[in-house]
Amino acid sequence: KMLMNSGMRSARRSSVSFASHGRIVPEGCGGAAVRGVYCQSFFAYSTATTATTTTTLTPLLQRTRRLGLWWQLPSASHFTVTTQHRQPHHHHTRALSLETKSIIYKPDLSNLTRTHLCGELSAADASVNESNTSSLSHTQNDATPQEVSVCGWLTSTRSLGSELLFLVLSDHSGGVQLIFDPRDLTPSVRETVLSWKTESVLQAKGRVRKRPENMRNPNMKTGDIEIVLSELRLLNPVTYPAATLPFTPVWHKDTNTGSVIKKSQPQHTPQQATATKGHKTVAAPTSDLISAEELRLRYRFLDLRREQLQRNLRLRSAVSLDVRSYLHSQDFVEVETPTLFRSTPEGAREFLVPTRHKGKFYSLPQSPQQYKQLLMAGGLNRYFQLARCYRDEGMRADRQPEFTQIDMEMAFITPRDIQRVVEGLLHTVWSTAVAHKAIDNMPAQLQSTHNHNNNHNSHTQFPWMSFRDAMDNYGSDKPDVRFDMRLKDLTSIFTTLPLPPLSDTTPHTPPLPPHTTPLHAFAANIAAGGCVKAINAKGLAAIISRQDAEAVHAKAAELGAAAISEAFYKGGRWRSPLTKPLTPAQWEALTTQLQVEEGDAVYIYSHTRRNQVSTILGGLRTFCANFLRKHGKLHVQSDYAFLWIEDFPLFTPIYPTDNSNNNTPIGWETTHHPFTAPHPDDVDKLLSNNDNELMHVRGQHYDCVVNGVELGGGSIRIHDESLQRHVFSCLGMSPAVMTKFSHLLEAQGMGCPPHGGIALGFDRLMAMLCGADSLRDVIAFPKTATGNDLLTGAPSTVTPEELRQYHINTNPPPSCH
Repeated sequence: KMLMNSGMRSARRSSVSFASHGRIVPEGCGGAAVRGVYCQSFFAYSTATTATTTTTLTPLLQRTRRLGLWWQLPSASHFTVTTQHRQPHHHHTRALSLETKSIIYKPDLSNLTRTHLCGELSAADASVNESNTSSLSHTQNDATPQEVSVCGWLTSTRSLGSELLFLVLSDHSGGVQLIFDPRDLTPSVRETVLSWKTESVLQAKGRVRKRPENMRNPNMKTGDIEIVLSELRLLNPVTYPAATLPFTPVWHKDTNTGSVIKKSQPQHTPQQATATKGHKTVAAPTSDLISAEELRLRYRFLDLRREQLQRNLRLRSAVSLDVRSYLHSQDFVEVETPTLFRSTPEGAREFLVPTRHKGKFYSLPQSPQQYKQLLMAGGLNRYFQLARCYRDEGMRADRQPEFTQIDMEMAFITPRDIQRVVEGLLHTVWSTAVAHKAIDNMPAQLQSTHNHNNNHNSHTQFPWMSFRDAMDNYGSDKPDVRFDMRLKDLTSIFTTLPLPPLSDTTPHTPPLPPHTTPLHAFAANIAAGGCVKAINAKGLAAIISRQDAEAVHAKAAELGAAAISEAFYKGGRWRSPLTKPLTPAQWEALTTQLQVEEGDAVYIYSHTRRNQVSTILGGLRTFCANFLRKHGKLHVQSDYAFLWIEDFPLFTPIYPTDNSNNNTPIGWETTHHPFTAPHPDDVDKLLSNNDNELMHVRGQHYDCVVNGVELGGGSIRIHDESLQRHVFSCLGMSPAVMTKFSHLLEAQGMGCPPHGGIALGFDRLMAMLCGADSLRDVIAFPKTATGNDLLTGAPSTVTPEELRQYHINTNPPPSCH
């Protein structure tokens, strides 16, 4: 119609079906083409004649519905229209080839109807008149098959000769194979489709039919069927200037349909992700590599198409919905608290937000801690929210500068009340993960938690462990109790040991200070009130290499140990720098206490501070356990081991930073936060203002731990104003600093009820459910380890004009002479 309306009525008229494509080569493209295709009723041709006409068009916007494209034709633009009259068995077809200097590409979205998702289709959707035959020809039947319409991304193309062309179209639900009928596949259509880059966006219409028995793909969700195309529309081509995308996301592992779907591959890798043989995609040696994380974060929108990330985010959505439903059923009220807060010294470093009022700043909340306590003072009784929190602290693999937590607070409760609510919540969360097949089975400890109620006589299901027991036995306040390898105190063995002369320097790795042996260090530390402890990594000596042994010492140094001693029991005897000075009786005592057997490795550490010894050996315990599990030498007892850690110290001493053995604290900081209530039995110690007494004051603080990971922490809060002021003073706050908390202190003095709460790290919880190694795998748009957003370039600079609005000057002051 477009041609005929342009005055080209001299061209032969016939029954026209635009079965081919328009190929447009803009000026200066050097042969590169923007192509659109609309495939409807392709036919095999037997004869052809050609007539050519040239004309000039005035400026107009022509809509060509049959091509599914908009074309903008410039003024006085000359182009050649080649009309090919072909006479197949039953039809006449006219093919067009347009060349013009400039175009505006606009796909026609007026008929963008999707009847199915790609991964939803099955044999049940196959046409009733479809015969299950190996022939690729159309079924000759008078019944009109029902068409389906699917939309998605092109993830694979395969061309087998000149008559067969297969595509794989994918969306979040899966992939489906598209096939052209051989009678519809003209050379021009085949050339056009093969020119499309993967990840181009398409709409496909056609009928579903069963694949021939010998062509079914059992590894593909839709491997029993395929769509025979009646229409294929290019909604948005990939116009990325390079030959390939920075990396090709893996939509679904099962959408290989005979060709290899490439995993993410760095663009800068010298070896190409794929090699091409003809028109078939084949795997190159590096096709199974996942690209560098920085590259995936830079193009996060591509990486989000990856099957695993899609699954993680969808599970996260389902879990958040069920968390809300469960807490609403427990009479909690969801309240959104402000994001713009005031700066208060709670512990972690805050993000500051400037204002146009000179010298005035907001801060982003580290947590809604103070607001939720104010809600309790307001009589809300039970509060929760999935809160966004912000902390400007050093990045680690398990930290993000902005994160989400399941935040709860309750009035008139005890720690057991809160723990029962949390256990019921975790039962709900794990049930959701099981329902979504993220995990196989419900942990045994959670199977009966749904029977919990608010009866104060009921018990929690998770075991309890004191902070002191956790540190003494496991060297961590979040121990993984699925395996043993407990810390053993060897102080008594080394207390009565006769010391060798200082000139007897025993080799040691890493080296000790000059003229000092491990035994002299042990004795000095014990005399200063310290201790000697050890762990037995069972079976480690039998498999450890020299390089692995050095890695253990490097890990100890990373944890803060100046030196550790090792002893391997191999071939029925000890091999250690300590072999000579220790007597046979002492070796026997050490062997008995550590339950040493053939192939075991013992690591010994000493320090004047007991917590320091426990922390170092606790880190080595985890390091050695991971090494043993990697080599199949350590088997855990269960998939999940939940427990509550309680009776934390209310304060943590601050020691001098000169690496001395001075055990006199120079100050105090809170173990949890400054609003944690002291244990009722230790209030007198708190009020004594004696440093020795303060060190033994316990807080009503509790952590929920599973498999060595802290899922969340909470406490009973201080609700009395005078007690809160006393805790602030113990922390060294002046009256001026306390005024920053005047809003909370006033609430505590106006009838604040006893209350407590907890916050569970939602990102960390999801990482555990998804089996993710990093929190970044369960967050849609995460930051890097340095806090940068590689996708958007945040944080970024701003103009001097914007800085002046906020009274900020980033220029250094002039030098003083």
